[in-house]
Amino acid sequence: MNIYINENIRRLRREKNITQEKLADYLNVSIQAVSKWERNETLPDITMILPIATYFNVSTDELLGLDAARNEAKIREYLDEQNLLLIKGKWVDAKELMTQAHKEFPNDFRITHQYMRMIINRADTSVDVILAHADEFMPLCDRIIEECTVDMIRDEAIDILAQINRAQGNFDKALDLLDRFPDWCNTKGQRKEQLFDKKTDEWWHWIRVCL
Repeated sequence: MNIYINENIRRLRREKNITQEKLADYLNVSIQAVSKWERNETLPDITMILPIATYFNVSTDELLGLDAARNEAKIREYLDEQNLLLIKGKWVDAKELMTQAHKEFPNDFRITHQYMRMIINRADTSVDVILAHADEFMPLCDRIIEECTVDMIRDEAIDILAQINRAQGNFDKALDLLDRFPDWCNTKGQRKEQLFDKKTDEWWHWIRVCL
């Protein structure tokens, strides 16, 4: 289990807008000690944990990052269980699982991505289903695109937004969104083709592009 005390001391100190020197004075340690804690070169003595937590008005678990570690373990458990359910073809169970996971971890981009993908699954999803979730999913996608640092998750959010715009009849906006995919992405043309009904002129155009 990871311990995040160095990151948490740095974060809490900055949130409280105090200097390393001020924290060191309160704890009666050297500023070099605080600096080494924050750089993860050393850990505070165990006798310092409670005073540090008290100063920042947090629990010792939060200071140590044990809550974050437990959450990460639970998130991994959800994702692993979802994968097993999908391997077994239990799509409905996997969808229900990720709905519960999203309620529990609404700010985890991995969970949010899988939750949306269990509902909007590219060309397999009806327009009615997409429109029913548009108001919920659009801000989730916007947040992922703006804040997530994992390219795959960001790209999937772009694709979901494109599908929502397609369902709303905004084909130009949908195509513009898919243009944000990198040129080397070999599914870019296929995703555009899936925006249109089969055998239409637009569908044939993107079929030819994909060949």
